[in-house]
Amino acid sequence: MLYMAVTAVVLAPDGFYFEIRDGESMLQHNGTDLIDRKILQELSCDARLPVAELGRRIKLSPSATAERVRRLESLELIRGYRADINLQALGFSITAFGASNLRRKTGTGHS
Repeated sequence: MLYMAVTAVVLAPDGFYFEIRDGESMLQHNGTDLIDRKILQELSCDARLPVAELGRRIKLSPSATAERVRRLESLELIRGYRADINLQALGFSITAFGASNLRRKTGTGHS
């Protein structure tokens, strides 16, 4: 019987990467694993998700889920929880950002 070890490295657009060997998720460079990645994905969609529901989605007990969330916060992978405010409902219809760069021309020969 021939056995071949398979290793794959997957790089996600947000900078996370995973090593998968023989179907098992290995630790990432920052000490997180696939379960942590699932927690981050779920919380990025709904930061108000109750711990019990989050645990159900990732197949962990509520206490284990809460412990992992606290660890992700201590690693500063979760830096806060924010509200998505509907500015249009408050009467703000346009959000604009502007930037300018002014430079003085020298040596043109004009006085």
